[in-house]
Amino acid sequence: GVSADAAAARIKGPAGTNVELTVVDGRGGERRRVEVERAKVEIPAVTGRIERRGARRIAYVRLAGFTKGAHGELRDEIEKLDGRGADGLVLDLRGNGGGLVDEAVLVQSIFQEEGPVLTIDGRARDERTFEVTGDPLEGIGPIAVLVDGDTASASEIVTAALKENGLATVIGTRTYGKGVFQEVIPLEAGGALDLTVGEYLTADGSSILGKGVVPDIRIEDGDPSGGDEVLDAGLRRVASELRAR
Repeated sequence: GVSADAAAARIKGPAGTNVELTVVDGRGGERRRVEVERAKVEIPAVTGRIERRGARRIAYVRLAGFTKGAHGELRDEIEKLDGRGADGLVLDLRGNGGGLVDEAVLVQSIFQEEGPVLTIDGRARDERTFEVTGDPLEGIGPIAVLVDGDTASASEIVTAALKENGLATVIGTRTYGKGVFQEVIPLEAGGALDLTVGEYLTADGSSILGKGVVPDIRIEDGDPSGGDEVLDAGLRRVASELRAR
């Protein structure tokens, strides 16, 4: 098999062109080939709403990926919900497989005034530390970050930076532990080469490779009724911190 990045590189192409895929039936294992037309797909990186806990209004914001411009969408959504009276924030990074490192730095800059976010140690490049850009939002209130085993890469960078700087409570299950970064090199024959070219370290210099980020409050969603226990725990935590102020 190949990584998700390498598979995506093989499938992506100009809108209007076709790509042939082999689909495997998950039950019988039968293989069949299908041809699909590529198209430009616009998926919002950020969605949000107000959640209520008693008299408290808490912003719930889900960040789906660290795509180009995601930090601006996130900042705008938090400001919008703050304008609607939100006293705190639950940031949902569950299922967020990462994305652009620059976006991770800009997202962290929404919450952190100064200091490092991560350090990159590459095989063919000098060690480099990325710091926040300044201009954090004020008055967000207490923050809870929701994570799971699919929280990876850039989303782990932000999770670790928020935790290590005491800016948020991390809730859920241990994150993926992708402490390396790759470069995908398309091949003329139509395939792609997925090369690991370095490792990144968290804000305090720790490696999460194979270890992930350990949540402050471990809880796994197992509600058979379709509820969201992890979200409920995040809302309770923020409401509790607000009451203590």
